[in-house]
Amino acid sequence: MNKEKLTDWLGRQFYKTDDQLGVCCKLVCKHVGSSKGDVFQIMVPNNEKVVKVDDDELAIMANQIEGQVLEDAEGLGGVCKYQLLAYFSKASRPVSRLTFRVTGSEFDEDEDGFSEGPNQKGHMGQMMRHNEALTRIAVMGSNQALGLQNRTIARQQELIENMMDKHLQNIELTETLLSNQHVRDLETKAAAAKEERYEQLYQKGKVLIPVIANRIAGRKVLPEESDPMVETLKAFAESLSPGQA
Repeated sequence: MNKEKLTDWLGRQFYKTDDQLGVCCKLVCKHVGSSKGDVFQIMVPNNEKVVKVDDDELAIMANQIEGQVLEDAEGLGGVCKYQLLAYFSKASRPVSRLTFRVTGSEFDEDEDGFSEGPNQKGHMGQMMRHNEALTRIAVMGSNQALGLQNRTIARQQELIENMMDKHLQNIELTETLLSNQHVRDLETKAAAAKEERYEQLYQKGKVLIPVIANRIAGRKVLPEESDPMVETLKAFAESLSPGQA
């Protein structure tokens, strides 16, 4: 609890006007959780004649409360919980209360509760905060590990896709090369067959032309080569009459 919050609470008590309650005549500060139930009273200026307190008096009163509470807390040690009770002149019970904790020379808001007293409730609260911290650490670690795995999987997926693209390109290139090689092989075979046919025709012509020329001339004009086929053709040619030739 800070000084501003304390001053605001005090202002609401002393500025409150209610015929049934009267005016704020007493402030009592109680140490909560103490087996002895330590209680000390805060002096109120003008006692029951107070109708309105100005801001300076509220500030003085807040400083007084803070000083007494800090002195009590330092004597007890640790974190101490207090309740500030406001009694009004026409009410038998406290009309309003303000709860706060004090550690050493600092005021903490009641809602914070980062530390507790050395009792069962304090130990339970401390264990719950420890469990919460461990759970947060575990969740953060799991999230970080999951994020790292997701990034790794994404990089691996990208690498696999690139490798698949290159593999498909290599397959297409290989198929193109094989197709071109097949075409070249066919062209080579066709050229070889054509050359072989030309060679055969040349060899046949080289044998037949002298025979035909000599037969037409009626005498040996060109030297003839010996060949079984040529001999057969020669015999056939000689058997022909001049008219048949």
